[in-house]
Amino acid sequence: MTEVIPAKEIKPRLEILIAEADVVNPNLANRLRQISRWLKDTKPGSLTKKRELMFFLRELIEDVEIWLALEEVEPLDKQLALSELTPTERYWFTFLFPTWLTLTFHVKSWKTDEKRVLAKVHYARYSG
Repeated sequence: MTEVIPAKEIKPRLEILIAEADVVNPNLANRLRQISRWLKDTKPGSLTKKRELMFFLRELIEDVEIWLALEEVEPLDKQLALSELTPTERYWFTFLFPTWLTLTFHVKSWKTDEKRVLAKVHYARYSG
């Protein structure tokens, strides 16, 4: 379940995650920077009005926090944690999310590409 994060906390949380991701996975840090740059001039009130965008950002933050936590633990603990997830969640965190990190998006069209990819991922994650 997606944590309810107020719009004013989105940008600071992204900055914290970027700093953490720089150490663990530079691809993730770069992807988060892309999103952060896109959001930099957006006011919290504008974010609140865009429900789909807020859902994406909340889901992204939650997934990044979980993925980083999984990457930072010992392999045995990681396997134990993954065994507690549903098969769909396991697939997301072991295959789809890491694949998303390595995909290349053109700056002008990344939002369109992201929506297409995320729609497929969302369907895969919640339809199983």
